[in-house]
Amino acid sequence: MQTFFRNSLLGLLLLLLLAPCASAQRFFPYALLGYKKMSTKLSGSNVSVQYGETKNLKAVLKQKSDNSVVPNATITFTLDGNALGTATTDSTGTATLPYSPNATTVAVGNHTLSASFAGDDMRLASTANNTLTVKKSDTKLTNSNTGGRFGQTINLPITLTRKVDGLPLNNRLVKYVLNGTAIGQATTDSTGTATLAYFLEETIPAGKYNLVITFDGDETTASTTRTVTFTVYLTRTELDQYTVTGKPGDTVTLIGVVFRTPDKKKLANRIIKFQVDGKDVGQNVTDANGTTTLDYTIPLDMKPGVHQLIVIFEGDIYYLKSLDNDDGVLKVQ
Repeated sequence: MQTFFRNSLLGLLLLLLLAPCASAQRFFPYALLGYKKMSTKLSGSNVSVQYGETKNLKAVLKQKSDNSVVPNATITFTLDGNALGTATTDSTGTATLPYSPNATTVAVGNHTLSASFAGDDMRLASTANNTLTVKKSDTKLTNSNTGGRFGQTINLPITLTRKVDGLPLNNRLVKYVLNGTAIGQATTDSTGTATLAYFLEETIPAGKYNLVITFDGDETTASTTRTVTFTVYLTRTELDQYTVTGKPGDTVTLIGVVFRTPDKKKLANRIIKFQVDGKDVGQNVTDANGTTTLDYTIPLDMKPGVHQLIVIFEGDIYYLKSLDNDDGVLKVQ
């Protein structure tokens, strides 16, 4: 057929009549009309994408001869040779394919991203190769400032999510460090929330401290850290004492016991002061049971009757001051 068009008079006439006609080119392939197919070029760009993120893969198709764009052409995208899908070029010659990496099939790192045009009756095929970089998902920890008092169990919740889409991250381990000391770890649930139940003891005095919570990351998610303020408050204390009885000149034993309010734990190594009728009569240090005693000699001139006993704990860097003036009395006979 080509020989007929090229060598016969009738063929030459038909070529002269049909070649300039764009509509004829749809019915008579370039090769049939004696023309060579036009060379094309595809251009793409490198892409960086995280798990959970969607990026548009783009490729632009042009004719090499005049750099004009080619619309309505089918472009096939592949990743490491595996098909991702196809897209059709628009009026600017651009084909766009949305893509989100699947963590089970595409690993973190660099991959070969190819866009291919298979050619058609008028144009030759072309391919563009670029790099698609898959990254771990950025993550975010969310919680608020918190605090508590000695003897309390304080719940420390925190929520771990993927930054790009807010997806809660389940079954991830987070670690807690208070004032530079590790205090525990917890695992996130289906809502992305981990909660550490922390019992506050006298490891640090009252004050404000940094609470640092860390997720170390894994194969698909990046590490992240959040720092909030943890406030340790001075804790309330209470005192007990007991009634004692004696005569002027007798030596009696005054007893005081100090404990903290939240969990009633007795406090060792605290100074308790004793007063009789508002006057200081001595002090002593509590033992492991939070108890101290003071030997007191009843003055010879003290009148018989009931006298007020007061025990006082002045407080310290951990605990608030407390006073007891109604649990016990001194009965002088």
